[in-house]
This record gives sequence, C-alpha cells and structure tokens, in this order.
Amino acid sequence: MPKKPLVCLLDAGPVIRLHELGLWDSVVERAELVVPGIIARREAHFWTAPDGPRRIDLDSAKNHDAIRIIDVNAAHLVATQTLFDASIRDSVDPGELEALTILRTWDGPRPRFCTADRLATLALCLLGLAETAVSLEKLLEHVGLGRTIGPKWYRESAMQDWLKEGRARRITGAGLA
Repeated sequence: MPKKPLVCLLDAGPVIRLHELGLWDSVVERAELVVPGIIARREAHFWTAPDGPRRIDLDSAKNHDAIRIIDVNAAHLVATQTLFDASIRDSVDPGELEALTILRTWDGPRPRFCTADRLATLALCLLGLAETAVSLEKLLEHVGLGRTIGPKWYRESAMQDWLKEGRARRITGAGLA
C-alpha cells in the first residue's frame, strides 16, 4: 500500500466532528492519522447523531491498522506541562497535553496537529511548533473533502487568529513558565 501523503495528529474535537459529518472513514483512507492515547480512550467516546448518541471506537480502528494511537509516559507529560505557566497549564486538557508532548518529542518530520481549541493552539505556538497547526477545514481541503464544516472553531480563519495570538505570546513569553 502506498504511503499516505499527510500525517495528522488529531485532537478530540476534530475526531468527533469528522464522525458527525460522516467523513471519518474517508479521511482515514486519505491521511495517516495519529491519535493520543488519552483522547482515544478517555475523550473521544461518542458523537451525537439525529437519532441519539453513537459510539466512537478508536481502539478498533487501531486494531485494523487504520490509525495509530500513541501513549506518552507520565514523565514526558510532566516535562511538557512544566514549560507553561498556570494560565496555560491549567487550561489545556490531558488529551491536548499528550498531543503537545507527542509533537515536542516526535522523531523526524512532525505530523500536522488538527485541533479546534484556542488554548491548545496557543500552547503549540509557545513550544515553537506553530507550523504544525492545521484547522479541520484545511485538513479536509488538503485531502480533497473540502466543505462547510459548521462552528467557527473548526475553520481556518479561527486557526489563523489563534496562531497570530500564539506567535505574539511566544515573542513576549506570556504563558511560558
């Protein structure tokens, strides 16, 4: 099987939204997806369909080699967490912290990080990893599935606003320990 052209690390929001839009399987076919273990096992468990909640089983997708799930040890999580001051440290959820740790410790070309969270994006910038950020809207466009995707936090315009804010914070150090 040929290598997929895009490696993308997903936060919980985009995982859930892709299921809501019915695009999960199509994106899995077109991109190599990596999901932090905390998100796979504790944060992205269901999505709401018109007829009620539907289960998300990322471990099953992993078992069929459709995605990769990466777990980070506690020492690496703590090392990442201590880089931030309380304003960021207390606001980034555990799955996002694991994603940031994966990116910080990644060996080789880093994956893109798809999130719909402002504070996770600010933290990404503070770590000097702004170039890895990608909105869900841009990810879908990149894999040939571009469309209107709903709430503003999934859109490229929101991502660009957060990146601008995050890059300014990196210069001033606001948010770093």
